[in-house]
Amino acid sequence: MSRLPVGTVTLLFTDIEGSTRLLQHLGDRYSEVLAECRRLLRAAVEQGGGKEVDAPGDAFFAAFPSARDAAGSAVSAQRAILKHPWPEGVSVLVRMGLHTGEPAAAVGGYIGMDIHRAARICASGHGGQILLSETTASLVRDELPPRASLIDLGEHRLKDLPQPQTIYQLVHPDLPTEFPPLRTLSAHPNNLPRHPASFIGRTREIAEVKRLLAATHLLTLTGAGGVGKTRLAIEVAADLLAETLPRWLRGEIQPQPQDDSQATKAPLLKKEHGAIDWSLPAVETWRRVRAYNPWPGAYTTIAGALLHVWEAWPLPDGGAAPGTVAELTPEQRARLPEGADPEAFGVTTGDGILAVLVAQREGRRALPSGEFLRGMRDFIGRRLGT
Repeated sequence: MSRLPVGTVTLLFTDIEGSTRLLQHLGDRYSEVLAECRRLLRAAVEQGGGKEVDAPGDAFFAAFPSARDAAGSAVSAQRAILKHPWPEGVSVLVRMGLHTGEPAAAVGGYIGMDIHRAARICASGHGGQILLSETTASLVRDELPPRASLIDLGEHRLKDLPQPQTIYQLVHPDLPTEFPPLRTLSAHPNNLPRHPASFIGRTREIAEVKRLLAATHLLTLTGAGGVGKTRLAIEVAADLLAETLPRWLRGEIQPQPQDDSQATKAPLLKKEHGAIDWSLPAVETWRRVRAYNPWPGAYTTIAGALLHVWEAWPLPDGGAAPGTVAELTPEQRARLPEGADPEAFGVTTGDGILAVLVAQREGRRALPSGEFLRGMRDFIGRRLGT
């Protein structure tokens, strides 16, 4: 690989829209189409003084020392791709995204949030569309390619980016100008909360949750407090929103009405439903702790005062009478979920022991079990619920 530009760099990401459909339609000839598309992209990049960084799958990544030259190369590449005689009359549509920043050079490429921002801008577009970040748009506004202009598409929330991004479309008389709404979290109303930080890693967990959701309508993520269950669920929801809505708009998937005959009537929850019956198995008690959080809340009593159990974990080997507070053995502590308080205490049940991870005395704040124990003298060995 030739030396990549450093300092302030304009990044170009491209991706073939509908590549799976093209592969299914063309079969072995798809490799020819992919090679020809890459040739056209490389020619336009080289003409604009850019450098190819990577070409994974049907994507293409290049870097330019000049934002103006990057925009010109994007227009040239789109014009060449749209005019090219593709086999069997297929249309090859390529989405493009441009962003200017100062990514850090690394072995074989770049690293940094600017890379993610450019990739997300590209992914939000449609085949034949050229999108620019606000930074790039400000640099090229007075030096656009001949007959080209910019359209302000407004602010959009992009996956993994904490702040909304203003996105512009680069238009040219030789290129399509009308496209569906951008494939962003802002394109369709939703109630997904915003997060102040980017979501990094956990790709294996995301893939597993998606796999499980493909076979069920309801999936529960479990684990100790603070391990990131809610953040993971929101990230998966954002992914599925961005993946599913465009397919629905294109008519590729159809809504399926639920079978109302399979619905069951849930009784109204009352405060007394949260009272813990320590004669039940630990697993059943654990399920109720989860189900009743935040309301009515799972609770027991100690010396007549309420004691809320907000988070717990079921373990085998109870031993003592149900409701007895017990110290966990090293073997039991080893079975606690990752991130759980290592000083957790247990309460014996009808079958097994329930490790209490977060507890709250009446009139006090909720505490991790270790901190809770330090404020409770002679707590181990006492009976709860009496």
